[in-house]
Amino acid sequence: MYGFPSSLLRWFCIFLTIFLFFNFASAQQLLLRDDFQNKKAIWWWRSDGPVDPPQLKSGLVSANLKNPVADTYCNTELMNPDNIFSIQQGPLLLRMRVRAMQPKRPGSWGWGLWHTEGTAGQLFFDLAWFMEQKDSVPNSLNTWFRAISGNKQQQLLDFTDVNQIDPTQWHLYQIWWSSDSVVMWVDQQRVFRSVTAIPNLSMAFHFWVDNHVHDLFGNMYKQEWQGENELVMDFMEIYRGWPHAHIDTPRANCVYRAVFNEIGNGKSDYLWKDIVFQVPQDGDGVLLITARAESYDTYSDDDDIRFQLDSVSVAWDTPFAFNGNALQGKVKTVVFPYHFRAGEHHLQIYGDVTPTLYDVTILSAPYGKAILVDTTRESPPDAEQFLWKTYTFTTRDEWVSIYIAA
Repeated sequence: MYGFPSSLLRWFCIFLTIFLFFNFASAQQLLLRDDFQNKKAIWWWRSDGPVDPPQLKSGLVSANLKNPVADTYCNTELMNPDNIFSIQQGPLLLRMRVRAMQPKRPGSWGWGLWHTEGTAGQLFFDLAWFMEQKDSVPNSLNTWFRAISGNKQQQLLDFTDVNQIDPTQWHLYQIWWSSDSVVMWVDQQRVFRSVTAIPNLSMAFHFWVDNHVHDLFGNMYKQEWQGENELVMDFMEIYRGWPHAHIDTPRANCVYRAVFNEIGNGKSDYLWKDIVFQVPQDGDGVLLITARAESYDTYSDDDDIRFQLDSVSVAWDTPFAFNGNALQGKVKTVVFPYHFRAGEHHLQIYGDVTPTLYDVTILSAPYGKAILVDTTRESPPDAEQFLWKTYTFTTRDEWVSIYIAA
């Protein structure tokens, strides 16, 4: 981080950023997050029938069902092998950004939570998910797009059609599962709430495309066609409770510090954070923003972050901004020097698509000065205990703040 003096002499600052892949989970009770930069063992990359399992693409995962065979269950699916989520842990929030790459072909696809235990011939399952299916029969009642909640033990199923949503466009889907309700949103607009069919068994996350059509009587019809039926997911995450930032009380020369650890909402050029803070006295300072941005090839526009500090605006795709096409999923810390006047200041952070904003730190002190800034992108030696980095610097008898992003 940075260092600052308690006197009217210079303040000193050390800044070290170490860029590694990481999953910071504690600040917001984040139980599971995957932004699909690499292949993780937490998932079962599953396929049924003569089709391929899901594949990693640039910054996302693709479930692409190709040429299903007649009278054969063909399915491509990303799922937890175990039921690891329960409302005994407290209310849970699932967020995911999903897009279909073409209009629905016959069969079903969906994303959300499901109890995967055998159902012993019962019709209903414990589930809370978004599901679309299409029958090969024109104008069939078996063709629909729904937000669905179900309780297997009580034989209850509740749903609403969401046919107003175009799944071939990117949308942010959210599912809130608590002991008294299941609530679902699309692009932060509520589309469904159930207080009757509430899952009470533990569930797992599923993301799938298959060739089954389910009718009202529990029958399933396997569909055959030629071509592709591709569903892609940018990210998924599950929280215990609602996401919240950890914001520190200002102290010494750190006038603002917040750990967001948050993925954006998928919109274009949205005002993400609107921060007002106080600086007690004039002095030089620095704004630190740590974030990650991805590129998605032709599937989506890339992630970006820009900001405005008071009247100073930083544009997209400039050195102090975050550019997904340049970062390609890497983490970056912006070090932005600024002279603060005593009084109130305003920081606005704008997002584009789904970057990850980890933290924001603002430092200011009279006669402050940065004494060391270093950025390295490397992994540590393969050892349990090791001396990795040594930095030598000189200070007076003054405060020094140290910021490390890793």
